[in-house]
Amino acid sequence: MTANSDAVEVIVKLAPEAMQAGSQSQLAVQACLARLGIATKPLHETTSDPELASYLVAHVAPSAVPVMIAELLACRGVDAAYAKPPGEPP
Repeated sequence: MTANSDAVEVIVKLAPEAMQAGSQSQLAVQACLARLGIATKPLHETTSDPELASYLVAHVAPSAVPVMIAELLACRGVDAAYAKPPGEPP
């Protein structure tokens, strides 16, 4: 899904083993994302820090968020998945 004003940011935290290229966990995460039809990108695109590099972001329709999070949490190689809370005015 493309980012739009109604989309909810879903943050996905990958397990350390899912960060290893070609690992079973990485392949499992890729298969899970493809099955769910979720496009992700790195949350911290320019970081060289391995911990920060383990976070991905996807834009999901509000009605799909609970199901997507439940499905992501069931995927091998995913440590956490949650909807980013909306920002609050100052």
